[in-house]
Amino acid sequence: NDVAADSYYADAVAWASENGIVKGISETEFAPDAAITREQMAAIIYRYAEYKGVAPTGAWAIRLDYADLTEISDYATEAVMYCKLKNIMVGDENNSFAPRNNATHAEAAAVFERVYKIEK
Repeated sequence: NDVAADSYYADAVAWASENGIVKGISETEFAPDAAITREQMAAIIYRYAEYKGVAPTGAWAIRLDYADLTEISDYATEAVMYCKLKNIMVGDENNSFAPRNNATHAEAAAVFERVYKIEK
């Protein structure tokens, strides 16, 4: 495990891992200092929505028409659909989702503000 027990985020990572919200990059590595991609952030948001019971259930899907749709990893496709459905994360002016781009601090702040508003 690469999360130091005395780090300020150790308890949060442990809770999120135990509840299936974060999965790390391998069985033993979380990579707490690595940047997060947009598709990873979408996956975390979707898993949290599932945990909270606010994600769609059963068979559901929406159409993704992003120019870079084929670049979205299989594990993140449903999460990206959820984020688009709820207007949490959307494409850019070129109709790209940019799934493998690192999320900026500004993007993360805006995304989590939108997540907070959905929960209210």
